[in-house]
Amino acid sequence: MAWILEHKDGTILKAEFFPLTRNDIPKISSSIGWERNFSWKQYLSAGSPYKAFKLQDESGTIHGCIAYVKDYKNLFVEVALVEKSPMHRVKDDYVNIGKVLFAHAYKESFESDLDGYVVLTPKSKLITYYEEVYRATFIGKINNYPRYLLDPAIGKSLIMLYFR
Repeated sequence: MAWILEHKDGTILKAEFFPLTRNDIPKISSSIGWERNFSWKQYLSAGSPYKAFKLQDESGTIHGCIAYVKDYKNLFVEVALVEKSPMHRVKDDYVNIGKVLFAHAYKESFESDLDGYVVLTPKSKLITYYEEVYRATFIGKINNYPRYLLDPAIGKSLIMLYFR
């Protein structure tokens, strides 16, 4: 099964999620435009409870990455880090990369019997976006960071739309 990436001209590209590895780090470094303040290495360390994935097409192009942890105590998947590749931030030809990244987290939540619940701590400038697109709801602060719950119904829709 593959994820469908939609180009703004209407064409589609199939991509899949693969575990992120140490060999991928040079391909997602700040020196080539990936976010300077994000450290993907920490999610790859031995014993880390987080899982990190890359969204990659058949040509090997990485379209984005996501890291999350399944929190069975609180019954949700917590997205720790999510990032579109620099080519999609500068020239946003594929209109659903971010939605596919989050759909992967939603899918993991549903498959892990966490009922599609996904939580994140968004950057301040993205809060309104998450509220509009994912119906994110403020659920409180943890360690002084605002936490938002993403609507599971949105997740179901995204999975049905983009996972084939």
